[in-house]
Amino acid sequence: PYLKDSRVNVALRLAQGEFSKIPFTDLNAKLAWDHSILRLEPFSVKTLDGKLIGSTVLNLKEYYNRQDEPTVSASFKSQGIDLQKLSLIVKPEMAKILGGLLNGEIILASKGFLPNDILANSKGRIAGQITKGYFDSLEMLQNSFQDLSKDEKIAAFVASKVGTSPCIDKHFTARVD
Repeated sequence: PYLKDSRVNVALRLAQGEFSKIPFTDLNAKLAWDHSILRLEPFSVKTLDGKLIGSTVLNLKEYYNRQDEPTVSASFKSQGIDLQKLSLIVKPEMAKILGGLLNGEIILASKGFLPNDILANSKGRIAGQITKGYFDSLEMLQNSFQDLSKDEKIAAFVASKVGTSPCIDKHFTARVD
């Protein structure tokens, strides 16, 4: 029999690990392969001083049938994820700009095999709340103007009028297209 036609169910437990440079502990999940569809659901994992729970489905049917990219769908809920720690790993310059604890929901659909391809092709919705946080508009504006090769004096002037603001309780919703 071919792998695409097989079925496998596994209880997965990992004490610690790393995914795309993000460390995690206490991964508990059910891993299932059923006729070219890989499911990691439900799962829970501790990371960045918080917790993620949810599901991920990788559908390889079209890959096996027509060599198309696999489709990916994911649904996560985050509880107390430290944004500063995440930024330090993913985009260090953002750690000075945005911090706090992230609680929310992420629902995404995409195509691809590799994490970077999956992120680049993602579409979906993100909703949540940042608590005990901050947003440094001065740093943000200075970075924006530097990225655009604009005058730093203008950035500093505008940003000084805005300043750093705590976002002790900030709700947000976004679409990913």
